[in-house]
Amino acid sequence: MMVARATMPDARPTSMQKIADAVGVSRATVANALSGSGRVSVEVADRVRAAAKAMNYVPSHAGRALRTGRSTLLGLVVPDFSMPLFPDFVRAFERAAHT
Repeated sequence: MMVARATMPDARPTSMQKIADAVGVSRATVANALSGSGRVSVEVADRVRAAAKAMNYVPSHAGRALRTGRSTLLGLVVPDFSMPLFPDFVRAFERAAHT
């Protein structure tokens, strides 16, 4: 007796490769079209952007940080958060980071 399995939807985020496969171009063309760099025709760039929007593409900040070697993350380590000075220090650090 065969039992039908329910298929799970793909919960992974949309990748540039998925967009490239959908549009029929290379991943490099997708990267160039989305960043506005390189030689990509207006027609292809429009198709790539439309596919990215339809597929709910969101750029990976972690992937970009790995590729460029730069990140926009900041970290702060305090020895004991219960000390009266540290919460004020953390708030000041947060304000400074937003400017």
